Amino acid sequence: MSANSYDGCKAAQAEQHKTMEARAREKGQALPAPRQNGCDHMKAQGMFN
Repeated sequence: MSANSYDGCKAAQAEQHKTMEARAREKGQALPAPRQNGCDHMKAQGMFN
């Protein structure tokens, strides 16, 4: 995932989550909850302006 802004990060994260949900559903598995929000973590580290 590569994003230049917080909003871009959130959009990429949402798209990836949809892909992972579909793959888990195909396998008959539940998608575990994320341990942390990567975009929020990067924002706190000052990676986005």
